[in-house]
Amino acid sequence: MNDTDFLFEFIKSRESHCTKKLDIVSTNYVGGGAENYCLNNAENKGKELGLDLVSGWLSLPITFKESNWQKQFTQHWWNYDKKNDVHLDYSPSIEKGAIYIMDSNIIDFVNSRLYDLNSHVSSSIIYVNGYTYIIDYGDNGYHVEEIDNLKNETIFKLKLKSNLP
Repeated sequence: MNDTDFLFEFIKSRESHCTKKLDIVSTNYVGGGAENYCLNNAENKGKELGLDLVSGWLSLPITFKESNWQKQFTQHWWNYDKKNDVHLDYSPSIEKGAIYIMDSNIIDFVNSRLYDLNSHVSSSIIYVNGYTYIIDYGDNGYHVEEIDNLKNETIFKLKLKSNLP
């Protein structure tokens, strides 16, 4: 599989567990926000400039190392300017070549589970050599877990308070 095949396979797999379609969107990278705080960056700019909040994914370029390969989808938040019909991202350090995939199902899930989540940013999804994983970094380092679907409950599994020790 190539990068494009993985992109469309991810969208197809994710949509099979969603009520709303995912959409690849052109996004203007602005930067200037705080590193690793995409939701805060989007919320702050939304309030400051009257922009809508958008949830979705960054499809990062596929990487190869010897005979191993990896494709990552990182859950991300950015803004939408209705007046000018443009998506804007104020988070810093977005990887060159990242593709933005709008996934409004994330906003719906977060809003329905506000008090049951310890974070409104899901785990990243990584395909490695034919297997699918969720991955998170926390106080105790990386947590990686193999998964078999892309349901909201699965991608937010490590963020649900009911799953915490």
